Amino acid sequence: AGQVGAVMGPSGSGKTSLIHVLGGRRESGVSGSFVVNGKVYPNTRSLLGDLGYVTQEDVLLNSLTTKETLMFATILRLAGRRIHSGDETGKTKSSAKAIEDMILAEGPETVALVIAEPVQNGRGCLVPPDGYWQELRRICDKYGVLLCADEVICSFGRLGHFFGSERFGVVPDMITFAKGVTSAYLPLGGVVVRRPLLEHIWESEVGLFNHGSTFGGHPVATAVAVANIQAMHDEQIMQHVRSHEDTMRAGFESLVERHDIVREVRGTGYFYALELMASRERGLDLSEPDALALQQGVLLSMCKEAGLLIRPDDRGATMLVFSPPLIADEAVIADMHAKADQVLTRAAAWLAGDR
Repeated sequence: AGQVGAVMGPSGSGKTSLIHVLGGRRESGVSGSFVVNGKVYPNTRSLLGDLGYVTQEDVLLNSLTTKETLMFATILRLAGRRIHSGDETGKTKSSAKAIEDMILAEGPETVALVIAEPVQNGRGCLVPPDGYWQELRRICDKYGVLLCADEVICSFGRLGHFFGSERFGVVPDMITFAKGVTSAYLPLGGVVVRRPLLEHIWESEVGLFNHGSTFGGHPVATAVAVANIQAMHDEQIMQHVRSHEDTMRAGFESLVERHDIVREVRGTGYFYALELMASRERGLDLSEPDALALQQGVLLSMCKEAGLLIRPDDRGATMLVFSPPLIADEAVIADMHAKADQVLTRAAAWLAGDR
């Protein structure tokens, strides 16, 4: 008997298999409950909703002690889950306080950077409560820690702005970006840095940021980025997304009302997720076998049958994640909602026994 704080390891190392074996889902001769931070989880499925896989990077894993690893996993998961509870003010303070607690636990002098997504991709489009980013900015400034917005997904129109940080009214110290900068016509990623940081590096003894990349600053990729950004300006893509986002959300909210198997809708701009359950009215979660089957191909086949090209997501829950083209108009949005309706109708029938 013991307590599980986190399960971490490189990709393919068997994290999920270990969780399932410990939970008694497979014929392993091992069964019983999990206890994480004093909370009892009766089975594997109940645990997976709370216990996230924090990282798969060997470099980070090798740099953390066991104590640091468990603390890191616990606080980050706690911060993510608190976004969904209480009033907006309470959510903001409790979510951000988890980050502040981590900084204080480790010692502010040992923390260089806090990295966060404007809208979190993992576990399906987690939108921060009002004031959350302002509170992060205040905490980082208080302890002399840099704030970095990971905008690989949120930038270049996904949230209706060139950078998702604009939507939440905060200027980070750094912004990482990729994907949307070229609309994926060519691979390109980069980082935006505030001028004082750049000047500090420039005026240092080294005088440069030494980061080797064989094809860094490739002229063709950067030319594509310039052309793509110009097209976004010319075609008023940001304004287009913002002018249609209410229609986007209203359609998803209508799907929640019509389908008892949808727990909730989350998202903003052109980035949304529908999280599934067995029955919202009866408060029933998906059984472990049903969740696994849906995540491992059943939902995908239903999407294909409906002609809906999206990604069923299994990171922490069973979800349908929607990231439509930024030029999607009323007709495309309506078609997407109609096909999602077909998928949910078929999924409900499947859960009822029509397999």
